[in-house]
Amino acid sequence: MGLEKRVERLESNFDSLDGAVRNLIKITGETHQIIQENQRENRIRFDQHDRDIASLKGDVADLKRGLSALTAATFAGFKRCDEQHADVLAHIKRSDEQHAKTQAQLRRSDEQHAKTQEQIRQSNDQHAKTQAQLKRSDEQHAKTQEQLKQLELLIRQLHPTN
Repeated sequence: MGLEKRVERLESNFDSLDGAVRNLIKITGETHQIIQENQRENRIRFDQHDRDIASLKGDVADLKRGLSALTAATFAGFKRCDEQHADVLAHIKRSDEQHAKTQAQLRRSDEQHAKTQEQIRQSNDQHAKTQAQLKRSDEQHAKTQEQLKQLELLIRQLHPTN
């Protein structure tokens, strides 16, 4: 093989290699551009994500504050309910004690009423006996009066005075 052919072949290989290198440079440049565009898009997306995350962090902080306020209000409400419940229980206890006192007073009043009723009954019985005695006494008095009248008549008949 001659030197010229070798040089031609080398030049042909060089041209081929040169074309391949240029093609590789072109592809590398395009790839580099795509990478840069992707990086720009990613940067934009990351910036948006950062803003979204910052917004979410603010929302979470607001939710935490709201939840804390709600928890405190709920706790205060439960505490008020417990206090009111204790007040109601104390009121019920006082009412029960007052009711027991009233019941005892009513029992004593009923007992006193029963005694008074018995005394009234006894008094009525005594009154009836007294009335019967008075009736008998009146009848006896009437008889005595009649007898006195008859005696007076008899005396007048026996001793006439003028």
